[in-house]
Parts: sequence; structure tokens; C-alpha cells
Amino acid sequence: MKPPRAASLSLPLPSLCRLCFLYQVTSILLETAGMIVFGVIVETLSSLIKSGKLGEQVLREKMDMLREFFRMRDITVSTRRKVRLFYENMYKHRSVWDESEILKPLPAVLQKELVRDM
Repeated sequence: MKPPRAASLSLPLPSLCRLCFLYQVTSILLETAGMIVFGVIVETLSSLIKSGKLGEQVLREKMDMLREFFRMRDITVSTRRKVRLFYENMYKHRSVWDESEILKPLPAVLQKELVRDM
């Protein structure tokens, strides 16, 4: 008499291959997405470092926006100059940082010292 055959618990070969293929494709897509995100972060940080100070970057972006606005609305040259000078002067004398947010968490003694040094 022959012994009974054991039931096969493994998946049939074609469905196992499909699962492996889907796993590989998913892995490749996720790795590619990760590389793209990493590249964008590195590029953003390097452009900030290259551009110099954050205040200068903000001023440059504001001036680019103003130029586009002036071009779209056909603003006169003299008005453009006045507005541009106003913003340049404002950014020279105004900090990009919100001083109140910087001072809030500090102890009172350190706040006074920092304000005195500014």
C-alpha cells in the first residue's frame, strides 16, 4: 500500500511569480519617489545656502512678484520706482524674523539683554 500524499501548502508558481514581480515594481517605484524627494530637499537647501541670507531671498522674491505685478498692470515707471524703493527701504530696516516669537520663550532677564543688544 502506498502512503498518503501530503497536501501542498505552497502557492502555485505563476501566482508566486506575480507577487514577486509586483513587490519588485512597488519597491522600485518607492525607491524612485524617495530619491526624488531627497533630491528636491537637497536642491532647496543648496539654493538657500547659495542665495545668501534669508532676508535677501525674501526681498528678491518680493521684488520678482512686484515686477510681474507692474508688468501685468502697466504701472508707470515713476510709480514703479517709488514702490520698489519703499520695499527696499522697508526690508533694510525691518527684520525678516518675528522678534516677538524669538523673545517669548526666553526668560525676562535674557529678553532684556537681547533687546538691549539689538
